[in-house]
Amino acid sequence: MKYLLHGVKIWQAFLDEKRPLEQVCAHYFSRTPTLGKQARQEITEALFSLCRQVQLFIYRLEEGGLMSAEIYRYLPLLQAGERADFSPFPEFVQRGVQRFYTLPQPSKIPVWAQANCPKAWWPFFKKSYGDKAGPLVKQMMETHPLAHGFCYGEQSPAALCKEVPELFSPLPGTRRGVVLKNSSGVGSLEKYGIILQDKGAQLLAEAFAPGPKEKVLDFCSGKGGKAIAAHGLREIGSEIHATEFDPLRFSYLKSRLKELELTETISTHSFEDILKQEAVYDKVLIDVPCSGSGTWGRHPDLPLRQGVEVLKGLMKTQQHILSQAWSLVKPGGLLLYGTCSLLEVENQGQIKTFLGKHPEAVFEDEDLMTPLACESQGFYLAKLRK
Repeated sequence: MKYLLHGVKIWQAFLDEKRPLEQVCAHYFSRTPTLGKQARQEITEALFSLCRQVQLFIYRLEEGGLMSAEIYRYLPLLQAGERADFSPFPEFVQRGVQRFYTLPQPSKIPVWAQANCPKAWWPFFKKSYGDKAGPLVKQMMETHPLAHGFCYGEQSPAALCKEVPELFSPLPGTRRGVVLKNSSGVGSLEKYGIILQDKGAQLLAEAFAPGPKEKVLDFCSGKGGKAIAAHGLREIGSEIHATEFDPLRFSYLKSRLKELELTETISTHSFEDILKQEAVYDKVLIDVPCSGSGTWGRHPDLPLRQGVEVLKGLMKTQQHILSQAWSLVKPGGLLLYGTCSLLEVENQGQIKTFLGKHPEAVFEDEDLMTPLACESQGFYLAKLRK
């Protein structure tokens, strides 16, 4: 790995700040203007590659009695190879790295290390998928899925893909989705009328799209992606409402809809005002906060900056949002529960808990997308009828 010293500095900042690695890289590069575009790209790719094999390094270090908090801060050196120049680094680090390269290859590597799944997260995957957990996580961590998007404008996906086939192709199983075949060559997506959104989220938006004269609510709208996608699929006389409990995201949502000139067809309401309403919605969509474990393929740094201790709080929040949203679904209406998690405790487990508390809720259907089943990040959708 060239530019090794820069890589180590960024890695250590990432460990200290617990921010997304992409953000840490961008901040470091902004303060290091001497690094050119190619150097920045090489450093970034090397660090993300490291994220995809960290657990194997950890296992080998532990087995060799070399693992320590100090060595962990210099992991890019292990990735660089034994012929790299380690002279700029502390002597104890050089000794540790040299000893690492003398370790014998392990005869048997545990499944969690082969799959690059953090040991603390492994029991949750094992419980959810049994013997399939290893291949599932391994494929997810080794694969960076192509970016997906949807056409929010008047142009159809088929027409767009025919016009620029070198950039886009139809996204199978979706109504308005496209695959970005060459993200670096696309440039601004706005000129093509496209918004980035993974396949799972698009399927959630399609289930949410209102039929004739239906009133629907995007309860955890975030940046509004699913409400915007549903807008392109709505039927005559329908209404789409959107809200977001986080004030900053809600402000961004309103600005984004205004920029896209969609404020007349997607109405925003404060979270406080929504909760005062009665059960008037035919469909309520909740894409709840979750561990994001289904996105590790695209964000391999996520499990390194988020421990399993977050699950307890997330599961409590998920149940709270389920109850809040359920009160807004009118009799005969539908609640759509979605996550980008692959864990049973955040998906089927949460639905089972909710149904136990609400005998009036009827489970209709569920869909789980995994990297083993499709070229997409993980996603879960459950439908509950009132």
